[in-house]
Amino acid sequence: YQNHTKNTLAQIQATEKLIAEGLAYEVEGSVYFDVKKYNETGNYGILSKRDIEQLLNQSRDLEGTSDKKNPQDFSLWKKALPQHIMRWKSPWGEGFPGWHIECTVMSTKYLGEQFDIHGGGMDLKFPHHECEIAQAQALNKKNPVNYWLHANMLTLNGKKMSKSTGNTLLPDELISGKNNFFEKPIHPMVLRFCMLQAHYRGVLDISNNALIAAEKGFFRLMKALDEVKKIKAQEKSSLNITNWINSCYDAMNDDFNTPILIAQLFEAIKFINLLIDKKESINQADLDTFISVLHGFVFDVLGLFPIIQADENTEKLAQMVEILIKMRNKARIEKDFVTSDTIRDQLLQVGVELKDEKEGTTFRRSWVLRQDAGDGKMKDISDYIYEGALAFLKAEYKLLAVFVILASIALAAITFIPGVKTNLLIVIAFVFGAIFSALAGNMGMKIATMTNVRTTQAARTSLPQALKISFGGGTVMGLGVAGLAVLGLTSFFILFFQLFMKGTWTSSEDMTVVLETLAGFSLGAESIALFARVGGGIYTKAADVGADLVGKVEAGIPEDDPRNPATIADNVGDNVGDVAGMGADLFGSYVATVLAAMVLGNYVITDMGGSLQDDFNGIGPILLPMTIAGFGILFSIIGTLLVKINNNQAKEKQVQGALNIGNWVSIALTAISCYFLIDYLLPETMMMKFFGENLDANGNEIAVPINSIRVFGAAIIGLIVGGVISSVTEYYTGLGTKPVLAIVQKSSTGAGTNIIAGLATGMISTFPTILLFASAIWGSYALAGFYGVALAASAMMATTAMQLAIDAFGPISDNAGGIAEMSELPKEVRTRTDILDSVGNTTAATGKGFAIASAALTSLALFAAYVTFTGIDGINIFKAPVLAMLFVGGMVPVVFSALAMNSVGKAAMDMVYEVRRQFKEIPGIMEGKQKPEYGKCVEISTKAALREMMLPGILTIGFPIIIVLIGKLIYTENNQLIAEMLGGYMAGVTVSGVLWAIFQNNAGGAWDNAKKSFEAGVMINGEMTYKGSDAHKAAVTGDTVGDPFKDTSGPSMNILIKLTCLIGLVIAPILGGEKQLDHNTKKIESASPSEKITVDTIDEDGNYIKE
Repeated sequence: YQNHTKNTLAQIQATEKLIAEGLAYEVEGSVYFDVKKYNETGNYGILSKRDIEQLLNQSRDLEGTSDKKNPQDFSLWKKALPQHIMRWKSPWGEGFPGWHIECTVMSTKYLGEQFDIHGGGMDLKFPHHECEIAQAQALNKKNPVNYWLHANMLTLNGKKMSKSTGNTLLPDELISGKNNFFEKPIHPMVLRFCMLQAHYRGVLDISNNALIAAEKGFFRLMKALDEVKKIKAQEKSSLNITNWINSCYDAMNDDFNTPILIAQLFEAIKFINLLIDKKESINQADLDTFISVLHGFVFDVLGLFPIIQADENTEKLAQMVEILIKMRNKARIEKDFVTSDTIRDQLLQVGVELKDEKEGTTFRRSWVLRQDAGDGKMKDISDYIYEGALAFLKAEYKLLAVFVILASIALAAITFIPGVKTNLLIVIAFVFGAIFSALAGNMGMKIATMTNVRTTQAARTSLPQALKISFGGGTVMGLGVAGLAVLGLTSFFILFFQLFMKGTWTSSEDMTVVLETLAGFSLGAESIALFARVGGGIYTKAADVGADLVGKVEAGIPEDDPRNPATIADNVGDNVGDVAGMGADLFGSYVATVLAAMVLGNYVITDMGGSLQDDFNGIGPILLPMTIAGFGILFSIIGTLLVKINNNQAKEKQVQGALNIGNWVSIALTAISCYFLIDYLLPETMMMKFFGENLDANGNEIAVPINSIRVFGAAIIGLIVGGVISSVTEYYTGLGTKPVLAIVQKSSTGAGTNIIAGLATGMISTFPTILLFASAIWGSYALAGFYGVALAASAMMATTAMQLAIDAFGPISDNAGGIAEMSELPKEVRTRTDILDSVGNTTAATGKGFAIASAALTSLALFAAYVTFTGIDGINIFKAPVLAMLFVGGMVPVVFSALAMNSVGKAAMDMVYEVRRQFKEIPGIMEGKQKPEYGKCVEISTKAALREMMLPGILTIGFPIIIVLIGKLIYTENNQLIAEMLGGYMAGVTVSGVLWAIFQNNAGGAWDNAKKSFEAGVMINGEMTYKGSDAHKAAVTGDTVGDPFKDTSGPSMNILIKLTCLIGLVIAPILGGEKQLDHNTKKIESASPSEKITVDTIDEDGNYIKE
């Protein structure tokens, strides 16, 4: 939206021009328009039909002491008094623009020097609109407006609306029934009908009687529209409908006389009743004309549509579902489970969930899917998006099923290596982790593709309702993903705890086996997440880049234009990348974070000498992260309930504020609960060892006492850093921020300077972010060791449900805007969805910042768990093999990013060629006469994503295994050195990966919002610049570079570093399984004393010796 403060410079310039023309003058810091001088050639008073000379004479008598030349002269610029808040510098000193010049400058800028219609209240005709006309004619030398429409006032129960008397009412209050004036809620269509019954130049009174009468009249009209279907055409017409049609047009030609038009529509109701009763006759041609004109005036001119009665729809739905339930029950009896499952799945897709109980099958509908899904065209487009996304996921999951089988065989082989304690059940955990991750992504994608069209439909009338539906869809996904994670982890932990330890503490070694086996669940989740993120990212950005380069830059058509063959693929990509990929990603993060804290909790118990002898079977530190996660879901639910807006005119700031309130309330409640959970589950004082610190005379680490309040402090650090990281990310990527505006300015000199500025923004953003990470790591470690670091990550991830709800809201809103554009809905619908989409862009960027933060802390915790699993004392980078692997690890994120970017580039090229081919070979696409071949572009993205996602995934999984194999080949039995080599590699991947993730996510987000800035218009070198300009095209080019940064390679870095550390954790038993380890000490007891080993080791003085 536009406001005058964004246009102050232009108002100053206009005032200077009027002074130069001799039509304005300055008096003691104020500038006035000279009405008398203007009237020498102009006609001040023409609109209100007033005589200027008479006005001037009367004004002199009344106001002869004014500092103006004539009292009718009006302000162009006012000197600011000391207490005045609004003030700008000008050639006449500090001041502010006059009211009239604001309107003239802005209307000229946004509508042109001459436009058709200018509206306003009748009280504004003089002097305001007279002043506008005079200013515009003086500046542009032409009449600014062709038609003026002045409406009269609105009264409430016969009285003028006034805040001072309390006689005011907002539209939302009237519609909802939440007011003290009327008996019941009023449907928007009834209110519209009521307002149309009064001419816009007359006073409209809103009262109980008026609304009741309007409701009766509206339903009478809607009933007649339904009854018209019963009319049977005859051979001849006895009615002369031509006169009726002419009367309807005459009414609208008479200054939009809607009351007269409505009277003619009720005359048509009489015709309908006479024709149904066969008292009059009409032939088929006249009937078709009659119905067409009737529908045209009711639907298109007056904008009145039937109200769908919820009770009637619910009853019909129930009857249909009962029929399908009977068909399904019959199929189940006949063992036809394919048909049975198909009926259940198809009903679920439209929001009907079946429940099989002892008493029979019942059903229910989700709130989101009970909402109106719009008209046929909207539903068709939504179906295209849903089918395209589902087809991609099915193809992707088929390919990943092969990977899961092969990986399961490899994991099973590890369990048979002599001396390795890993249990075969790790394979089962791995498979279920993969299945749960796939379910998380699939669930999110389905709810998103069902919510998008409902958001579009809601945006036709209400921004608050559109937010409620889009965020409701995100909430379903967020709670579902977090719930799956907690359910999976908790279930498998309880199962393995019972199997290996009989439900009570036995030893840290047995608990290590439990947690090593549970690591399989996390490994499965992260493996699927990597492929889902990379594959989804390649899909969405291939379509997005292809659609932008050919559609926006070459063809000059808007975003999501239905003429663009790639637009369906682009919208499908939003779901498979930003929803399904993100769902699998955060599911994996959630699981890995909690698992890392559980592993390190086991070593806290070990440091204290075994069982804690408490009410929790001696495993309080292990249960704590799972408990925090469970309470985080509960508080996320509370936070989601607070996300709402009430103003249909709300802008991005209010929507962002609503999301922030829900988010920060969730974080605050989680912080409070952490105190009580830590106090409840942990002993007041614990003994804890710190790596390489507090050594005794023999060099062994000594456990030191730690108060539980210090663990709480570590958790608070995680929560605070998570919130602050989001704010830092918002600063570097948000609309209107200094870094983004700097990229906008650089766009004026071409794509090259735009890209340079974007790269610099991404690079500099690593500085505050890394300092925050470093502070969080150092602070939480100082408080509670690596257990504190892991718990900081757990606390940060506790509100994942809320974070994911906010993240998923973005692509849902983006899709809603795309459906609005492709359905060619009114401009205000796209305006509302763009508000949500703009906020979604920022939340997506901040969500990625949150994910990076959690990945960094989680990886460090997993790294610490790896060190304890292998039993190494530390990682000595002075050893050449270790230093070599550190560099190799640092290289992998760079190569991974290159592979992902190159994959997007290749796929985008294929998309560009296909879109160009269709524009060239299919005549009529650009004119809107021929439908593009959307399916071809969907097919290109699908094939490219599946083909290109494998190599980055294999690189991630294969490198740690290759390092161990090379280490075993060269150093045979020196497991400590091999473990250090793998640890060096993991450290390199973690540090480099975090840096690349920050750089790519923030650079891409900044480029994206720099491009979006042109939609509202930006000031470059003192001139407003908009979409379609050369600067905008440069920004689009920058965004095409940034898209794969922020949506393909950047987000994949998080999974890369976590998955690398998880693979190390799973391999750890191979490297440390031959030794029984006293945690964090330098005592190494051989598990097989009879076996002679030759290794390089170090004596007590630190010298190398041979044994």
